Amino acid sequence: MKQIAKDARKLLGHLEVCDPRGAEDGPGTITLLEFLAFADDNDEDAVKRATARVGRLVEIFDAIDAARDLERRRDEPPPESRGGLPAQVCLTMPI
Repeated sequence: MKQIAKDARKLLGHLEVCDPRGAEDGPGTITLLEFLAFADDNDEDAVKRATARVGRLVEIFDAIDAARDLERRRDEPPPESRGGLPAQVCLTMPI
């Protein structure tokens, strides 16, 4: 799954899309959009749809990673049991 996410990001990079949320606008440059559309019966909308789908795929994998990270953190012991600071620390200044 990590390899698919990595490859999807790489594809977006080749399409000059820096942020997956902007993928629905199609490739990063009009020249690239026109070139890809020319290869597909001059259908720029099809190229934009395909780019958007790859962008959504990357966002889905990012969400999966975030959920796994939250689950991992949920299962970890609290900081005070690991020798760290307690969850709430009250600091008072001498008067």
